[in-house]
Amino acid sequence: MTEESNDLPDENSKHSAKLPSGKRSSRIRNVETPKLRMTMSTGHESHETQDQLKSDIANIFASDVLPEGCVPIFLSKPTQQIFNIVADEQITQSKPTALVQKTDLLKDIQLRAAVSDFSVQKTAINDYPGTEILIMYDAEYKFGENYILVLSENSKQAILNPAEEKSEEQTEVEDEEEDEDTIEEESDSVTVFRPPVRRPWINLGSDKEVMELSDEFHIFCGPDSPLQDLGKYFPLFEQGLLENMMYDFLTNDFENLAVGDETYDTRADNTFKEFLSFTDLKFSKDKAVTCIQWHPTIKGIVAMSVGERHNYDQRCDQSSRVLLTPTHIILWSFADPIQPQLLLEAPEDIMCFQFNPTDPHIVAGGCFNGTVVLWDIERHLEDLRTVKARMKAKNKTPLFSFDDTDPNRVPISPYCCVSNIEASHTSAILDLIWMPDHVEVNRLGYCLENTSLKCVQLITCGLNNELLFWDIRPDRSPLAVDKNRDTIMPPRNVPQTFLALDMKWKPLFRVHLFKTEPGGDHAPTRFCMREVQGDRRLLAANADDRNTLGPKTSTIKTKPLQGASTMFYVGTEDGDLVYVDWMPQKDQDTGKMQTPKPDFYAPQHDGPISYLARSPFEPSVLLVVGGWTWSIWKEGVHSGPIIESGHAQKPFTGGSWSPTRPSVFFISRADGGLEVWDLLDKTHEPVMFQSVSANAVTKISLCNFSRRQIIAIGDVQGALQLFVVPRRLKTMLAEELNNFNAYIEREVKRREFVLMRWGLREQEKVEQEAENKRRAGVAPAVTLTEDEVLQKEALEYEDHLKSEQAFLRQLGMIEEEE
Repeated sequence: MTEESNDLPDENSKHSAKLPSGKRSSRIRNVETPKLRMTMSTGHESHETQDQLKSDIANIFASDVLPEGCVPIFLSKPTQQIFNIVADEQITQSKPTALVQKTDLLKDIQLRAAVSDFSVQKTAINDYPGTEILIMYDAEYKFGENYILVLSENSKQAILNPAEEKSEEQTEVEDEEEDEDTIEEESDSVTVFRPPVRRPWINLGSDKEVMELSDEFHIFCGPDSPLQDLGKYFPLFEQGLLENMMYDFLTNDFENLAVGDETYDTRADNTFKEFLSFTDLKFSKDKAVTCIQWHPTIKGIVAMSVGERHNYDQRCDQSSRVLLTPTHIILWSFADPIQPQLLLEAPEDIMCFQFNPTDPHIVAGGCFNGTVVLWDIERHLEDLRTVKARMKAKNKTPLFSFDDTDPNRVPISPYCCVSNIEASHTSAILDLIWMPDHVEVNRLGYCLENTSLKCVQLITCGLNNELLFWDIRPDRSPLAVDKNRDTIMPPRNVPQTFLALDMKWKPLFRVHLFKTEPGGDHAPTRFCMREVQGDRRLLAANADDRNTLGPKTSTIKTKPLQGASTMFYVGTEDGDLVYVDWMPQKDQDTGKMQTPKPDFYAPQHDGPISYLARSPFEPSVLLVVGGWTWSIWKEGVHSGPIIESGHAQKPFTGGSWSPTRPSVFFISRADGGLEVWDLLDKTHEPVMFQSVSANAVTKISLCNFSRRQIIAIGDVQGALQLFVVPRRLKTMLAEELNNFNAYIEREVKRREFVLMRWGLREQEKVEQEAENKRRAGVAPAVTLTEDEVLQKEALEYEDHLKSEQAFLRQLGMIEEEE
């Protein structure tokens, strides 16, 4: 071994000695260069291969057709975990390929059968010649699924081992670069200096742009002689004026953007969608919803009152059961639709109730027996505000606890005051409203300023032909004397807020509705007044007037409210609309102070008035619903309604104005349907009808929230359903209020024109009859004196008596005179 090793260097040195110096260096480079290329390009080639692989995969996803043998397949999450190809974790969009053993896929198909995601390609996998199958991740579902299965060996090799096609020029350039690298390695690093070469500048036209721009600036900067050159700018100035006249460029387009979806209306967004449903099998079973009210300050709290569905005769027959069955006002919360949050106990069925607008913890209700009831729920307000928190705490309640309180028990709040039954209504109270906080009424019916800005008075109406004004302040309200009541101690759980009024409370002021002709008086079912809660412009105007007149010392605590209207509309049981003044006047016959007769009344509807309210946007416009029709009235126009509907297929049970759109209102029907009317769209038919209940709808009430508008619908079975109002019926259109007011004014003028034409036609008819008599030679009618008129009426009355006597003799009720 030692000799052989010693001989090799000699042999090499012998050959090297014979060769020239230049050839010897070339021979050494050719022998050793391949090894050097391999060691230098190992990392470089790996990066190039990865880049080429990414490029080929990107080309596959860029095309619309998969290569031959590639099939899209959907792999579920369990399948991805089995084969360690979890999307975006073990296989990503940057590294989208993975190799899976063919035997593993066949085992998965055999074990999981049809559950296996690869079962759809069982035959193709079984026929695949190779042992490993390529799977690619399709992150963007380019070909419809999340993975691609490569079942062709050629396609697999083309993806994993992309062909490197290089031109001859590229090969020569690479050889030269390799030779240069070899020379740099054999010798020391040498920096080759190449002097800069001066080349001519090539003009591509950029200087012309600079010249044109400077010319434009020169034009606008102004000429040397502006007065002489002013005329040449007239065309440019005239063109700008014409453009401004054609288009207002100062308009704020953002404010004029369409806020509604009426342009792209779809049937999916044109229906009421059920939001919640409240039903209690214990407290509202076999009862009808009589009133629905939303809590004024706590969002998501809605209250309803229920009553018996019997008429007067049925109530008399089942009086014992009705008296023993407790009745309540039920408060529901959106957070817990299964269980009521609070029950307000009542002595009788509540027909109507309302929260105090300024003190929401005070609730007033009207009973079936005609009494007024007050509740104070201040101790329960915190529980109503924290329903969600209490629901979470209830779910965490341990199974075994030493606390005796039942979390599922519904709290009951007893009433703290009931009016004196002898001084109350003698029939059911059908409507109740709180007086606005800026006005109050004294015992003579005068409107006074309410500087406390608290709602302290309320108005009720009943079927006993009266409206009563009540005051909840004991020092301002007349009280009945009841010595026995003073000695009775109230229960502990009853609030002491209105203890002084309990069983002694009497109305402050009475309004009796007389008829203009004999035949009974009006029985009110609904009413509305001119003053609105929250509108304090009259109070502010009176304060400004006093400030302008100067400070004056006065001993009067309450001052008259100048400009307050004492006129109000009343809907009756017979379907009449009455316009009356509540201010008492001296009667000419009796000399007593009493309510004057109505200014006008119109027997317009064929059934009891079930809804009467002013528009929230235009208080002079009223919506009246009763019987089988509805009508729109304008205050001051007493010749008739300006708009009236035709007779419906089913009777109407109620209605409501939209709180956000002036021209939209809702009508409920006895067959469980809900009609939506838009006066600016259609007046001959509703714009929308939907059946919302299988039973007759008794009450509806709307509440507007920040993101949605909810309509509450109660039926005769005691169920309360909440529906989301479609967006197109909630969002006000551009200029809708102005268009609505203009439409109402046009209808008023149209009615005035029709009345004028009727008068002209009657006058023409009379003139035509007189002309016909003159042509026929008939003498004109002679005007009789008062004595002649009385004599003529006496003769007619005698003839009437004779005919009556003859008729009675014919019936055998009077014997013939002998």
